[in-house]
Amino acid sequence: MPIDTPSFWQRVALGEDSDLELKEVRFRGDRVSAPRRDDLADAFAAFANAQGGRLVLGIDDDRQPQSLDASRLDALADFVKEVCSDKVDAPLDPRFYRVPVPDSPARGVLVVEIAQGVTVHRSPGGHFRRRGDSQRQLGADEVRRLTQSRGQSDIAATDTQIVQSTSVNSLRAELWRSYASSRTAEPTEVVLGKLKFLKSDSEGVQRATVGGVLLGADNPTEWLPNAYIQAVCYKGVAADGASQLDAQDLVGPLDQQIRDALRFVVRNRRVSASKRPGRIDVPQYSERAVFEAVVNAVVHRDYSIRGSRIRLFMFDDRLELYSPGGLCNSMTTEDLRTSQFTRNELIASRLGQCPVGDVPGAGGRQYFVERRGEGVAVIEDETFAIAGRRPTYELIGERELLLVLPAASPPPPDGVGVRIAVRHLSTGEAVRNAHVLLIYPNKTYREERTDAFGHADVELHSTLPMTVFCAAPGFQSRVVHDHVPGEPLELALGPAPDGGSLIIPNRTGHLPGIHGRLNPILDNLDRTYLYADNVAIDDGKQQPVHFRLDEPVRLTDSLGANATVWFREMMGASCVFDFRYER
Repeated sequence: MPIDTPSFWQRVALGEDSDLELKEVRFRGDRVSAPRRDDLADAFAAFANAQGGRLVLGIDDDRQPQSLDASRLDALADFVKEVCSDKVDAPLDPRFYRVPVPDSPARGVLVVEIAQGVTVHRSPGGHFRRRGDSQRQLGADEVRRLTQSRGQSDIAATDTQIVQSTSVNSLRAELWRSYASSRTAEPTEVVLGKLKFLKSDSEGVQRATVGGVLLGADNPTEWLPNAYIQAVCYKGVAADGASQLDAQDLVGPLDQQIRDALRFVVRNRRVSASKRPGRIDVPQYSERAVFEAVVNAVVHRDYSIRGSRIRLFMFDDRLELYSPGGLCNSMTTEDLRTSQFTRNELIASRLGQCPVGDVPGAGGRQYFVERRGEGVAVIEDETFAIAGRRPTYELIGERELLLVLPAASPPPPDGVGVRIAVRHLSTGEAVRNAHVLLIYPNKTYREERTDAFGHADVELHSTLPMTVFCAAPGFQSRVVHDHVPGEPLELALGPAPDGGSLIIPNRTGHLPGIHGRLNPILDNLDRTYLYADNVAIDDGKQQPVHFRLDEPVRLTDSLGANATVWFREMMGASCVFDFRYER
Protein backbone atom coordinates (compact mmCIF):
# COMPACT_ATOMS: atom_id res chain seq x y z
CA MET A 1 0.00 0.00 0.00
CA PRO A 2 1.19 3.60 -0.48
CA ILE A 3 3.41 5.00 2.23
CA ASP A 4 2.43 7.97 4.35
CA THR A 5 5.85 9.64 4.61
CA PRO A 6 5.44 11.47 7.98
CA SER A 7 3.99 8.34 9.64
CA PHE A 8 6.72 6.23 8.10
CA TRP A 9 9.54 8.27 9.64
CA GLN A 10 7.76 8.24 13.01
CA ARG A 11 7.70 4.43 12.90
CA VAL A 12 11.38 4.29 11.93
CA ALA A 13 12.23 6.48 14.92
CA LEU A 14 10.40 4.05 17.22
CA GLY A 15 12.35 1.05 15.94
CA GLU A 16 11.66 -2.46 14.72
CA ASP A 17 8.53 -4.49 15.42
CA SER A 18 6.65 -7.49 14.05
CA ASP A 19 6.32 -6.11 10.54
CA LEU A 20 9.19 -3.61 10.31
CA GLU A 21 12.93 -4.27 10.06
CA LEU A 22 15.68 -1.69 9.52
CA LYS A 23 19.00 -2.45 7.83
CA GLU A 24 22.11 -0.45 7.11
CA VAL A 25 23.62 -0.85 3.64
CA ARG A 26 27.18 -0.56 2.43
CA PHE A 27 28.61 -0.30 -1.05
CA ARG A 28 31.94 -1.27 -2.58
CA GLY A 29 32.07 0.95 -5.60
CA ASP A 30 28.72 0.57 -7.34
CA ARG A 31 28.01 -2.85 -5.85
CA VAL A 32 26.14 -3.66 -2.65
CA SER A 33 28.50 -5.25 -0.11
CA ALA A 34 26.18 -5.38 2.93
CA PRO A 35 23.86 -6.82 4.00
CA ARG A 36 24.91 -10.26 2.80
CA ARG A 37 22.62 -11.94 0.29
CA ASP A 38 21.96 -14.92 2.55
CA ASP A 39 21.11 -12.75 5.56
CA LEU A 40 18.73 -10.64 3.50
CA ALA A 41 17.07 -13.76 2.08
CA ASP A 42 16.51 -15.11 5.60
CA ALA A 43 14.87 -11.84 6.62
CA PHE A 44 12.59 -11.76 3.57
CA ALA A 45 11.56 -15.40 4.01
CA ALA A 46 10.83 -14.81 7.70
CA PHE A 47 8.32 -12.10 6.79
CA ALA A 48 6.72 -14.27 4.10
CA ASN A 49 6.37 -17.18 6.52
CA ALA A 50 4.59 -14.87 8.98
CA GLN A 51 2.07 -12.15 8.10
CA GLY A 52 4.35 -10.22 5.79
CA GLY A 53 6.13 -6.97 6.56
CA ARG A 54 8.51 -4.25 5.39
CA LEU A 55 12.28 -4.14 5.41
CA VAL A 56 13.83 -0.67 5.10
CA LEU A 57 17.25 -0.56 3.46
CA GLY A 58 19.31 2.52 4.24
CA ILE A 59 18.83 3.04 8.01
CA ASP A 60 21.88 2.98 10.27
CA ASP A 61 22.10 1.55 13.80
CA ASP A 62 21.04 4.91 15.26
CA ARG A 63 17.82 4.78 13.18
CA GLN A 64 19.05 7.59 10.98
CA PRO A 65 18.63 7.54 7.17
CA GLN A 66 21.75 7.08 5.06
CA SER A 67 20.35 9.34 2.32
CA LEU A 68 21.02 7.20 -0.74
CA ASP A 69 20.97 8.80 -4.17
CA ALA A 70 18.94 7.49 -7.10
CA SER A 71 21.74 5.37 -8.59
CA ARG A 72 22.33 3.54 -5.33
CA LEU A 73 18.59 3.01 -4.83
CA ASP A 74 18.54 1.46 -8.32
CA ALA A 75 21.41 -0.83 -7.39
CA LEU A 76 19.67 -1.84 -4.17
CA ALA A 77 16.44 -2.66 -6.00
CA ASP A 78 18.30 -4.90 -8.46
CA PHE A 79 20.12 -6.56 -5.57
CA VAL A 80 16.85 -7.30 -3.77
CA LYS A 81 15.25 -8.74 -6.92
CA GLU A 82 18.16 -11.14 -7.33
CA VAL A 83 17.98 -12.23 -3.69
CA CYS A 84 14.22 -12.82 -3.83
CA SER A 85 14.42 -14.87 -7.02
CA ASP A 86 17.70 -16.74 -6.49
CA LYS A 87 18.03 -17.19 -2.73
CA VAL A 88 14.47 -17.93 -1.58
CA ASP A 89 12.48 -21.05 -2.42
CA ALA A 90 9.67 -20.48 -3.42
CA PRO A 91 10.77 -17.14 -4.96
CA LEU A 92 9.28 -13.92 -3.63
CA ASP A 93 7.67 -11.06 -5.53
CA PRO A 94 8.46 -7.93 -3.47
CA ARG A 95 7.12 -4.42 -3.88
CA PHE A 96 9.44 -1.40 -3.71
CA TYR A 97 8.89 2.09 -2.35
CA ARG A 98 11.44 4.91 -2.45
CA VAL A 99 10.86 7.18 0.51
CA PRO A 100 12.59 10.59 0.45
CA VAL A 101 14.61 11.78 3.41
CA PRO A 102 12.81 14.71 5.12
CA ASP A 103 15.58 17.30 4.67
CA SER A 104 16.89 15.98 1.33
CA PRO A 105 14.09 15.13 -1.13
CA ALA A 106 16.52 14.00 -3.83
CA ARG A 107 17.82 11.24 -1.58
CA GLY A 108 16.02 8.48 0.25
CA VAL A 109 15.75 4.91 1.47
CA LEU A 110 14.34 1.78 -0.15
CA VAL A 111 11.34 0.06 1.44
CA VAL A 112 10.86 -3.58 0.44
CA GLU A 113 7.37 -4.90 1.14
CA ILE A 114 6.97 -8.67 1.47
CA ALA A 115 3.47 -10.12 1.41
CA GLN A 116 2.37 -13.07 3.50
CA GLY A 117 3.22 -16.19 1.54
CA VAL A 118 0.72 -18.71 0.26
CA THR A 119 3.34 -21.43 0.64
CA VAL A 120 6.31 -22.04 2.97
CA HIS A 121 9.55 -20.30 1.98
CA ARG A 122 13.03 -21.67 2.58
CA SER A 123 16.10 -19.45 2.61
CA PRO A 124 19.83 -20.29 2.86
CA GLY A 125 19.70 -20.52 6.66
CA GLY A 126 16.68 -22.84 6.68
CA HIS A 127 13.07 -22.00 7.52
CA PHE A 128 12.61 -18.72 9.39
CA ARG A 129 9.55 -16.87 10.68
CA ARG A 130 9.19 -13.35 12.01
CA ARG A 131 8.39 -13.24 15.73
CA GLY A 132 8.20 -9.85 17.37
CA ASP A 133 11.17 -7.74 16.29
CA SER A 134 13.36 -10.68 15.29
CA GLN A 135 13.29 -13.85 13.22
CA ARG A 136 13.35 -17.37 14.58
CA GLN A 137 14.29 -20.61 12.90
CA LEU A 138 11.44 -23.12 12.72
CA GLY A 139 11.72 -26.70 13.87
CA ALA A 140 10.56 -29.63 11.77
CA ASP A 141 7.15 -29.83 13.48
CA GLU A 142 6.57 -26.11 13.00
CA VAL A 143 7.51 -26.29 9.33
CA ARG A 144 5.09 -29.16 8.83
CA ARG A 145 2.24 -27.32 10.57
CA LEU A 146 2.90 -24.18 8.56
CA THR A 147 3.05 -26.23 5.37
CA GLN A 148 -0.26 -27.85 6.22
CA SER A 149 -1.93 -24.59 7.20
CA ARG A 150 -1.02 -23.10 3.81
CA GLY A 151 -2.60 -25.92 1.90
CA GLN A 152 0.50 -27.66 0.54
CA SER A 153 0.03 -31.33 -0.18
CA ASP A 154 3.63 -32.46 -0.37
CA ILE A 155 3.73 -33.49 3.24
CA ALA A 156 1.86 -36.32 4.97
CA ALA A 157 -1.23 -35.34 6.93
CA THR A 158 -0.92 -35.73 10.67
CA ASP A 159 -3.69 -38.31 10.93
CA THR A 160 -1.95 -40.71 8.52
CA GLN A 161 1.46 -40.55 10.19
CA ILE A 162 2.61 -43.53 12.25
CA VAL A 163 2.68 -43.54 16.05
CA GLN A 164 5.86 -45.06 17.47
CA SER A 165 5.61 -47.87 20.01
CA THR A 166 2.29 -49.04 18.57
CA SER A 167 1.37 -52.21 16.73
CA VAL A 168 -1.68 -53.93 15.34
CA ASN A 169 -2.47 -55.03 18.91
CA SER A 170 -2.83 -51.38 19.96
CA LEU A 171 -6.16 -51.26 18.10
CA ARG A 172 -9.27 -53.03 19.41
CA ALA A 173 -11.19 -55.07 16.88
CA GLU A 174 -14.60 -54.08 18.28
CA LEU A 175 -13.75 -50.45 17.46
CA TRP A 176 -12.05 -50.61 14.07
CA ARG A 177 -14.41 -53.23 12.62
CA SER A 178 -17.23 -50.66 12.64
CA TYR A 179 -15.34 -48.88 9.84
CA ALA A 180 -14.69 -52.00 7.73
CA SER A 181 -16.91 -54.11 5.51
CA SER A 182 -18.47 -57.00 7.41
CA ARG A 183 -18.11 -59.21 4.31
CA THR A 184 -14.32 -59.06 4.04
CA ALA A 185 -12.29 -62.17 4.79
CA GLU A 186 -8.92 -60.42 4.38
CA PRO A 187 -6.29 -60.59 7.14
CA THR A 188 -6.48 -57.97 9.88
CA GLU A 189 -3.32 -56.18 8.72
CA VAL A 190 -4.69 -55.82 5.20
CA VAL A 191 -8.03 -54.44 6.39
CA LEU A 192 -6.35 -51.97 8.74
CA GLY A 193 -3.98 -50.92 5.98
CA LYS A 194 -6.88 -50.17 3.66
CA LEU A 195 -8.51 -48.14 6.43
CA LYS A 196 -5.18 -46.28 6.82
CA PHE A 197 -5.19 -47.29 10.47
CA LEU A 198 -1.94 -49.21 10.01
CA LYS A 199 1.27 -48.42 8.08
CA SER A 200 4.79 -49.79 7.83
CA ASP A 201 7.57 -47.72 9.35
CA SER A 202 11.00 -47.25 7.75
CA GLU A 203 12.08 -50.69 9.00
CA GLY A 204 8.96 -52.45 7.75
CA VAL A 205 7.32 -52.78 11.17
CA GLN A 206 3.54 -52.34 11.20
CA ARG A 207 2.54 -49.30 13.29
CA ALA A 208 -0.82 -47.72 14.02
CA THR A 209 -1.40 -44.30 12.49
CA VAL A 210 -2.58 -41.25 14.41
CA GLY A 211 -6.05 -41.69 12.92
CA GLY A 212 -6.02 -45.38 13.77
CA VAL A 213 -5.15 -44.66 17.41
CA LEU A 214 -7.74 -41.88 17.71
CA LEU A 215 -10.56 -43.97 16.27
CA GLY A 216 -9.58 -47.56 17.02
CA ALA A 217 -7.83 -47.56 20.41
CA ASP A 218 -9.56 -47.79 23.78
CA ASN A 219 -7.41 -45.02 25.22
CA PRO A 220 -5.64 -42.85 22.61
CA THR A 221 -3.96 -40.81 25.37
CA GLU A 222 -1.67 -43.79 26.06
CA TRP A 223 0.24 -42.74 22.92
CA LEU A 224 -1.14 -39.24 22.25
CA PRO A 225 -1.27 -37.70 25.73
CA ASN A 226 -3.31 -34.63 24.75
CA ALA A 227 -5.88 -36.33 22.53
CA TYR A 228 -8.81 -35.68 24.85
CA ILE A 229 -11.34 -33.00 25.75
CA GLN A 230 -11.05 -31.13 29.03
CA ALA A 231 -14.57 -30.07 30.08
CA VAL A 232 -15.28 -27.72 32.99
CA CYS A 233 -18.47 -25.99 34.10
CA TYR A 234 -18.04 -22.85 36.23
CA LYS A 235 -20.45 -20.89 38.35
CA GLY A 236 -20.31 -17.25 37.26
CA VAL A 237 -18.47 -15.73 34.32
CA ALA A 238 -14.80 -16.32 35.22
CA ALA A 239 -12.56 -19.40 35.19
CA ASP A 240 -12.01 -19.65 38.92
CA GLY A 241 -11.00 -23.01 40.34
CA ALA A 242 -13.08 -22.35 43.44
CA SER A 243 -16.23 -21.93 41.33
CA GLN A 244 -16.06 -25.23 39.44
CA LEU A 245 -19.40 -27.01 39.41
CA ASP A 246 -18.38 -29.98 37.28
CA ALA A 247 -15.18 -31.12 35.59
CA GLN A 248 -14.35 -34.14 33.48
CA ASP A 249 -11.57 -35.28 31.16
CA LEU A 250 -13.32 -36.87 28.19
CA VAL A 251 -11.13 -39.69 26.90
CA GLY A 252 -11.53 -42.70 24.66
CA PRO A 253 -11.97 -42.94 20.88
CA LEU A 254 -13.09 -39.75 19.17
CA ASP A 255 -16.73 -40.77 18.69
CA GLN A 256 -16.97 -41.48 22.42
CA GLN A 257 -15.39 -38.10 23.23
CA ILE A 258 -18.01 -36.33 21.10
CA ARG A 259 -20.88 -38.18 22.78
CA ASP A 260 -19.50 -37.50 26.26
CA ALA A 261 -18.97 -33.80 25.47
CA LEU A 262 -22.61 -33.41 24.41
CA ARG A 263 -23.81 -35.19 27.53
CA PHE A 264 -21.60 -32.95 29.67
CA VAL A 265 -23.12 -29.81 28.14
CA VAL A 266 -26.69 -31.08 28.41
CA ARG A 267 -26.09 -32.13 32.02
CA ASN A 268 -24.78 -28.71 33.04
CA ARG A 269 -26.75 -26.25 30.91
CA ARG A 270 -29.55 -24.16 32.37
CA VAL A 271 -33.08 -24.55 30.99
CA SER A 272 -35.47 -21.67 31.60
CA ALA A 273 -39.17 -21.48 30.77
CA SER A 274 -41.90 -18.97 30.06
CA LYS A 275 -45.53 -19.65 31.00
CA ARG A 276 -47.33 -17.49 28.48
CA PRO A 277 -48.80 -17.81 25.91
CA GLY A 278 -47.90 -21.47 26.67
CA ARG A 279 -45.01 -23.10 28.50
CA ILE A 280 -41.87 -22.90 26.37
CA ASP A 281 -38.50 -24.24 27.54
CA VAL A 282 -35.44 -22.19 26.58
CA PRO A 283 -32.08 -23.95 27.07
CA GLN A 284 -28.87 -21.96 27.39
CA TYR A 285 -27.40 -23.44 24.22
CA SER A 286 -28.68 -25.11 21.10
CA GLU A 287 -27.82 -28.82 21.25
CA ARG A 288 -27.37 -28.85 17.49
CA ALA A 289 -24.93 -25.92 17.59
CA VAL A 290 -22.89 -27.60 20.33
CA PHE A 291 -22.88 -30.90 18.40
CA GLU A 292 -21.52 -29.23 15.26
CA ALA A 293 -18.98 -27.23 17.27
CA VAL A 294 -17.59 -30.28 19.08
CA VAL A 295 -17.46 -32.38 15.89
CA ASN A 296 -15.62 -29.55 14.10
CA ALA A 297 -13.14 -29.22 16.96
CA VAL A 298 -12.41 -32.95 17.05
CA VAL A 299 -12.11 -33.30 13.27
CA HIS A 300 -10.12 -30.15 12.53
CA ARG A 301 -7.81 -29.76 15.53
CA ASP A 302 -4.08 -30.10 15.00
CA TYR A 303 -3.05 -33.35 16.68
CA SER A 304 0.63 -32.60 16.07
CA ILE A 305 0.73 -29.77 18.62
CA ARG A 306 2.18 -31.17 21.81
CA GLY A 307 0.82 -30.04 25.17
CA SER A 308 -2.53 -28.80 23.82
CA ARG A 309 -5.93 -30.39 24.14
CA ILE A 310 -9.47 -29.38 23.27
CA ARG A 311 -10.94 -27.36 26.12
CA LEU A 312 -14.67 -26.89 26.70
CA PHE A 313 -15.58 -24.33 29.36
CA MET A 314 -19.13 -23.46 30.40
CA PHE A 315 -20.02 -20.22 32.18
CA ASP A 316 -23.28 -18.53 33.15
CA ASP A 317 -23.19 -16.35 30.03
CA ARG A 318 -21.21 -18.35 27.43
CA LEU A 319 -19.61 -21.57 26.31
CA GLU A 320 -15.98 -21.49 25.19
CA LEU A 321 -14.44 -24.16 22.97
CA TYR A 322 -10.68 -24.05 22.34
CA SER A 323 -9.31 -26.16 19.49
CA PRO A 324 -5.52 -26.54 19.00
CA GLY A 325 -4.26 -25.40 15.61
CA GLY A 326 -4.53 -22.32 13.44
CA LEU A 327 -6.66 -21.91 10.35
CA CYS A 328 -5.70 -23.74 7.19
CA ASN A 329 -4.99 -22.59 3.66
CA SER A 330 -4.60 -18.86 4.49
CA MET A 331 -8.17 -18.72 5.77
CA THR A 332 -9.39 -16.07 8.20
CA THR A 333 -12.16 -16.35 10.77
CA GLU A 334 -14.38 -14.38 8.38
CA ASP A 335 -14.04 -17.19 5.81
CA LEU A 336 -15.25 -19.99 8.05
CA ARG A 337 -18.91 -19.91 7.02
CA THR A 338 -18.27 -20.05 3.28
CA SER A 339 -14.87 -21.77 2.92
CA GLN A 340 -14.00 -25.39 3.57
CA PHE A 341 -10.76 -27.10 4.45
CA THR A 342 -10.25 -30.41 6.22
CA ARG A 343 -7.04 -30.71 8.20
CA ASN A 344 -7.53 -34.41 8.97
CA GLU A 345 -9.00 -36.10 5.90
CA LEU A 346 -8.74 -39.60 7.36
CA ILE A 347 -10.57 -38.69 10.57
CA ALA A 348 -13.25 -36.79 8.67
CA SER A 349 -13.74 -39.68 6.26
CA ARG A 350 -14.00 -42.34 8.96
CA LEU A 351 -16.33 -40.31 11.18
CA GLY A 352 -18.43 -39.95 8.05
CA GLN A 353 -18.91 -43.73 8.33
CA CYS A 354 -19.47 -43.82 12.09
CA PRO A 355 -23.14 -44.01 13.19
CA VAL A 356 -24.11 -41.28 15.62
CA GLY A 357 -26.57 -43.23 17.74
CA ASP A 358 -28.43 -41.50 20.55
CA VAL A 359 -26.50 -38.24 20.88
CA PRO A 360 -28.05 -34.88 21.84
CA GLY A 361 -27.97 -32.38 18.98
CA ALA A 362 -27.39 -34.84 16.14
CA GLY A 363 -30.45 -33.44 14.42
CA GLY A 364 -31.49 -36.70 12.82
CA ARG A 365 -28.22 -37.27 11.01
CA GLN A 366 -26.96 -40.81 10.58
CA TYR A 367 -23.21 -40.20 10.80
CA PHE A 368 -21.00 -37.79 12.74
CA VAL A 369 -19.64 -36.10 9.62
CA GLU A 370 -21.91 -35.52 6.67
CA ARG A 371 -20.01 -33.62 3.99
CA ARG A 372 -22.38 -30.78 3.32
CA GLY A 373 -20.19 -27.91 4.45
CA GLU A 374 -22.93 -26.57 6.68
CA GLY A 375 -21.36 -26.96 10.13
CA VAL A 376 -20.35 -23.35 10.77
CA ALA A 377 -23.60 -22.04 9.29
CA VAL A 378 -25.55 -24.32 11.64
CA ILE A 379 -23.50 -23.14 14.63
CA GLU A 380 -24.11 -19.49 13.79
CA ASP A 381 -27.78 -19.77 12.88
CA GLU A 382 -28.77 -22.07 15.74
CA THR A 383 -26.97 -19.89 18.30
CA PHE A 384 -28.56 -16.71 16.98
CA ALA A 385 -31.96 -18.40 17.02
CA ILE A 386 -31.73 -19.25 20.70
CA ALA A 387 -29.60 -16.40 22.08
CA GLY A 388 -30.29 -13.51 19.71
CA ARG A 389 -26.52 -13.06 19.28
CA ARG A 390 -23.98 -14.57 16.91
CA PRO A 391 -21.14 -16.81 18.08
CA THR A 392 -17.62 -15.45 17.65
CA TYR A 393 -14.39 -17.02 16.44
CA GLU A 394 -10.96 -15.81 17.53
CA LEU A 395 -7.54 -17.05 16.44
CA ILE A 396 -5.20 -17.00 19.42
CA GLY A 397 -1.51 -16.77 18.60
CA GLU A 398 -2.01 -18.64 15.31
CA ARG A 399 -2.02 -21.88 17.33
CA GLU A 400 -5.52 -22.11 18.77
CA LEU A 401 -9.03 -21.35 17.56
CA LEU A 402 -11.55 -20.13 20.13
CA LEU A 403 -15.28 -20.40 19.53
CA VAL A 404 -17.59 -18.57 21.95
CA LEU A 405 -21.29 -19.44 22.04
CA PRO A 406 -23.31 -16.80 23.92
CA ALA A 407 -25.89 -18.21 26.31
CA ALA A 408 -29.59 -17.55 25.92
CA SER A 409 -31.03 -15.24 28.55
CA PRO A 410 -33.98 -16.52 30.62
CA PRO A 411 -37.29 -15.43 29.05
CA PRO A 412 -39.80 -13.33 30.99
CA PRO A 413 -41.90 -15.86 32.95
CA ASP A 414 -45.22 -14.24 32.03
CA GLY A 415 -44.43 -13.24 28.46
CA VAL A 416 -44.43 -9.71 27.05
CA GLY A 417 -47.11 -7.79 25.20
CA VAL A 418 -46.33 -5.95 21.97
CA ARG A 419 -48.40 -3.29 20.22
CA ILE A 420 -47.51 -2.24 16.69
CA ALA A 421 -49.21 0.86 15.29
CA VAL A 422 -49.47 1.20 11.50
CA ARG A 423 -50.12 4.62 9.95
CA HIS A 424 -50.36 6.20 6.49
CA LEU A 425 -47.04 7.91 5.77
CA SER A 426 -48.62 11.10 4.39
CA THR A 427 -51.90 11.51 6.30
CA GLY A 428 -51.13 9.77 9.58
CA GLU A 429 -54.39 7.85 9.37
CA ALA A 430 -54.61 4.34 10.76
CA VAL A 431 -54.10 1.53 8.25
CA ARG A 432 -56.65 -1.21 8.81
CA ASN A 433 -56.11 -4.90 8.08
CA ALA A 434 -52.37 -4.48 7.57
CA HIS A 435 -50.54 -7.79 7.85
CA VAL A 436 -47.87 -7.80 10.58
CA LEU A 437 -45.38 -10.67 10.91
CA LEU A 438 -42.96 -10.86 13.86
CA ILE A 439 -40.09 -13.29 13.29
CA TYR A 440 -38.02 -14.73 16.14
CA PRO A 441 -34.28 -15.32 15.61
CA ASN A 442 -35.07 -19.04 15.24
CA LYS A 443 -37.24 -18.16 12.20
CA THR A 444 -40.55 -19.08 13.87
CA TYR A 445 -43.09 -16.29 13.76
CA ARG A 446 -46.26 -14.72 15.10
CA GLU A 447 -48.67 -12.81 12.89
CA GLU A 448 -51.56 -10.41 13.39
CA ARG A 449 -53.78 -7.99 11.46
CA THR A 450 -54.27 -4.37 12.47
CA ASP A 451 -57.66 -3.38 13.84
CA ALA A 452 -59.76 -0.31 13.05
CA PHE A 453 -57.29 1.83 15.00
CA GLY A 454 -54.28 0.50 13.08
CA HIS A 455 -53.08 -1.54 16.06
CA ALA A 456 -51.75 -5.09 16.05
CA ASP A 457 -51.46 -6.55 19.56
CA VAL A 458 -49.36 -9.68 20.06
CA GLU A 459 -48.24 -11.52 23.18
CA LEU A 460 -44.75 -13.02 22.94
CA HIS A 461 -42.81 -15.48 25.06
CA SER A 462 -39.39 -13.89 24.49
CA THR A 463 -37.59 -10.57 24.53
CA LEU A 464 -35.08 -11.66 21.88
CA PRO A 465 -34.68 -9.10 19.07
CA MET A 466 -37.20 -9.73 16.32
CA THR A 467 -37.61 -8.85 12.67
CA VAL A 468 -40.94 -7.22 11.81
CA PHE A 469 -42.58 -7.34 8.37
CA CYS A 470 -45.58 -5.16 7.59
CA ALA A 471 -47.56 -5.16 4.34
CA ALA A 472 -50.95 -4.03 3.04
CA PRO A 473 -52.77 -3.64 -0.31
CA GLY A 474 -52.22 -0.15 -1.68
CA PHE A 475 -49.15 0.44 0.50
CA GLN A 476 -45.41 -0.19 0.34
CA SER A 477 -43.97 -2.70 2.77
CA ARG A 478 -41.87 -1.95 5.84
CA VAL A 479 -39.16 -4.06 7.43
CA VAL A 480 -37.71 -3.43 10.89
CA HIS A 481 -34.75 -5.46 12.16
CA ASP A 482 -33.75 -6.10 15.77
CA HIS A 483 -36.93 -4.79 17.36
CA VAL A 484 -36.92 -5.51 21.09
CA PRO A 485 -40.32 -6.74 22.31
CA GLY A 486 -41.84 -4.41 24.88
CA GLU A 487 -40.63 -1.27 23.16
CA PRO A 488 -43.25 0.74 21.20
CA LEU A 489 -43.17 0.40 17.44
CA GLU A 490 -44.96 2.63 14.95
CA LEU A 491 -44.74 1.92 11.24
CA ALA A 492 -45.56 4.46 8.53
CA LEU A 493 -46.45 2.95 5.15
CA GLY A 494 -46.04 4.86 1.91
CA PRO A 495 -48.83 4.61 -0.68
CA ALA A 496 -48.57 2.29 -3.70
CA PRO A 497 -51.61 3.15 -5.85
CA ASP A 498 -50.95 0.59 -8.62
CA GLY A 499 -50.25 -2.33 -6.32
CA GLY A 500 -49.22 -2.82 -2.74
CA SER A 501 -47.26 -5.26 -0.63
CA LEU A 502 -47.69 -8.82 0.56
CA ILE A 503 -46.21 -11.18 3.15
CA ILE A 504 -45.74 -14.89 2.58
CA PRO A 505 -45.38 -16.28 6.12
CA ASN A 506 -44.50 -19.86 5.29
CA ARG A 507 -42.87 -20.89 2.00
CA THR A 508 -45.61 -20.39 -0.59
CA GLY A 509 -48.27 -17.81 -1.26
CA HIS A 510 -50.64 -16.29 -3.79
CA LEU A 511 -50.55 -12.79 -5.28
CA PRO A 512 -54.12 -11.60 -5.95
CA GLY A 513 -54.67 -11.13 -9.68
CA ILE A 514 -51.97 -13.64 -10.66
CA HIS A 515 -53.26 -17.20 -11.09
CA GLY A 516 -50.59 -19.45 -9.61
CA ARG A 517 -48.52 -19.90 -6.48
CA LEU A 518 -45.17 -18.35 -5.66
CA ASN A 519 -42.44 -20.23 -3.82
CA PRO A 520 -39.51 -17.92 -2.97
CA ILE A 521 -36.57 -19.65 -1.30
CA LEU A 522 -33.69 -18.44 0.86
CA ASP A 523 -31.08 -21.17 1.32
CA ASN A 524 -28.50 -21.51 4.07
CA LEU A 525 -25.87 -19.72 1.96
CA ASP A 526 -28.12 -16.63 1.72
CA ARG A 527 -28.93 -17.27 -1.94
CA THR A 528 -32.41 -16.28 -3.10
CA TYR A 529 -34.38 -17.83 -5.91
CA LEU A 530 -37.98 -18.25 -7.03
CA TYR A 531 -40.19 -21.05 -8.24
CA ALA A 532 -43.71 -20.33 -9.48
CA ASP A 533 -46.56 -22.74 -10.25
CA ASN A 534 -48.10 -22.05 -13.68
CA VAL A 535 -46.52 -18.58 -13.72
CA ALA A 536 -43.71 -17.47 -16.05
CA ILE A 537 -40.86 -15.60 -14.38
CA ASP A 538 -39.00 -12.86 -16.29
CA ASP A 539 -40.59 -13.85 -19.62
CA GLY A 540 -40.06 -17.57 -19.20
CA LYS A 541 -36.63 -18.05 -17.62
CA GLN A 542 -35.85 -21.58 -16.51
CA GLN A 543 -36.83 -22.07 -12.89
CA PRO A 544 -35.64 -21.61 -10.27
CA VAL A 545 -34.85 -18.01 -11.17
CA HIS A 546 -32.18 -16.42 -9.00
CA PHE A 547 -32.79 -12.83 -7.92
CA ARG A 548 -31.46 -10.18 -5.57
CA LEU A 549 -33.44 -8.34 -2.97
CA ASP A 550 -34.90 -5.06 -4.25
CA GLU A 551 -34.49 -5.97 -7.92
CA PRO A 552 -37.62 -6.31 -10.11
CA VAL A 553 -38.99 -9.75 -10.99
CA ARG A 554 -41.69 -9.94 -13.69
CA LEU A 555 -44.56 -12.45 -13.40
CA THR A 556 -46.96 -13.55 -16.17
CA ASP A 557 -49.75 -16.07 -15.56
CA SER A 558 -51.58 -18.35 -18.01
CA LEU A 559 -54.31 -15.73 -18.59
CA GLY A 560 -51.80 -13.07 -19.60
CA ALA A 561 -51.98 -11.07 -16.36
CA ASN A 562 -48.68 -9.34 -15.50
CA ALA A 563 -47.15 -7.99 -12.32
CA THR A 564 -43.71 -6.89 -11.17
CA VAL A 565 -42.58 -7.77 -7.66
CA TRP A 566 -39.66 -6.57 -5.55
CA PHE A 567 -38.69 -8.88 -2.71
CA ARG A 568 -37.65 -6.63 0.18
CA GLU A 569 -36.57 -9.18 2.78
CA MET A 570 -36.47 -12.92 3.38
CA MET A 571 -35.95 -14.73 6.68
CA GLY A 572 -36.29 -18.47 7.11
CA ALA A 573 -39.40 -19.50 5.18
CA SER A 574 -40.95 -16.01 5.36
CA CYS A 575 -40.71 -13.11 2.92
CA VAL A 576 -42.23 -9.71 2.18
CA PHE A 577 -42.45 -8.05 -1.23
CA ASP A 578 -43.89 -5.03 -3.00
CA PHE A 579 -45.85 -5.49 -6.22
CA ARG A 580 -47.23 -3.45 -9.08
CA TYR A 581 -49.78 -4.60 -11.62
CA GLU A 582 -49.11 -3.95 -15.29
CA ARG A 583 -52.17 -2.84 -17.24
